[in-house]
Amino acid sequence: MFVQILTEWRKDPLFMDDIIELSRSLLRGRLAPIYNKLAVKAENGSYQHIKLLLEHLDNLEEHKSKNSDKVITFVWNESDS
Repeated sequence: MFVQILTEWRKDPLFMDDIIELSRSLLRGRLAPIYNKLAVKAENGSYQHIKLLLEHLDNLEEHKSKNSDKVITFVWNESDS
């Protein structure tokens, strides 16, 4: 029964948006170093990291278009790589 409820919740875009926002808030202070390491791996030719980075950028664009009244700030700190 619990699995069925979770399955239904996962189909709800608003629920998933809330989960993503919660995840981002929990990781907010750690994202810049994580993205930098991801980018370094992608630059070194790791197919999985390239794919992940491109998927993430697509998700940002999709989120931006859904929330055009909100601003997303992405800080890239070269010294963290």
